[in-house]
Amino acid sequence: MKNTNFALSFSIQLIVVLSVVLTLHFFYFYAMNLSVNWNAWSIAYVSNCAMTLFATLAIYRFRNTHTESLGYIFLVGSLLKLTVFAAVIQPLLTVHYPEKTDSFFLFFVPYTFALAVEIRVLIRLLNRL
Repeated sequence: MKNTNFALSFSIQLIVVLSVVLTLHFFYFYAMNLSVNWNAWSIAYVSNCAMTLFATLAIYRFRNTHTESLGYIFLVGSLLKLTVFAAVIQPLLTVHYPEKTDSFFLFFVPYTFALAVEIRVLIRLLNRL
């Protein structure tokens, strides 16, 4: 599979899944009468999408040359996502949602689903090696 085909296919899968999750997440907040701040939501969802794309494309790039290190590359990508959350994203979300659990779940709901898509795609990719 060509780099652009893989990147486009993965991007579409990730965006579709995150769009569905965003819709369900929004309706949950609406049903619970919780406020929705679209700035915070866009930070959470766009950052998750971008970081997942970056991590997955890095693994795809190194799949042939560093086969024995792909697991470590995946772990480093996950560590970077969590570090960026703690250092950058959580303080931004806390401004809009002072309740720590709200800002935590606002990031980790899309993170969980993006990670599931990433793992599913990577398993299929690695099975082809």
